[in-house]
Amino acid sequence: MPEISQGRGGAAVGAGAASASGDGVAHRMGARGTGMMVEDGAAFVRNVTQVSLAAITVATKRFAETYNPLELMIIQQSMQTIEQSAEVFTKVSTAAGQVLTEFPS
Repeated sequence: MPEISQGRGGAAVGAGAASASGDGVAHRMGARGTGMMVEDGAAFVRNVTQVSLAAITVATKRFAETYNPLELMIIQQSMQTIEQSAEVFTKVSTAAGQVLTEFPS
C-alpha cells in the first residue's frame, strides 16, 4: 500500500504526488536555466554585432578616404564575425531546447 503523508493544509498526499511535484519543479528549473542560456546567447550576438558594426563603420570611412584594400578585409571579416555569432546562437538555442526536452515534466 502506498505511503500517505499530509500535504499543505493537512490534505493527504501520496508518495507518487510528491515525485510528480518534484518533476515539475525540476522542469521549471530546467526551463528557467535554458531560458537564461538563450538570453545570454542573444546578448552575445547583440554585443558582437555592435562591435562589428563599429569596425565596419570606421573601416568604411577610412576606405572612402584612402582606398586601402585592408579596410575592405576588415569589413569582410567583421561581416563574417556577425554571421559566426548567429551560428553560435543557433547552436546554443538548439542545445537549450534539447536539454529542456530531457527534463521530466
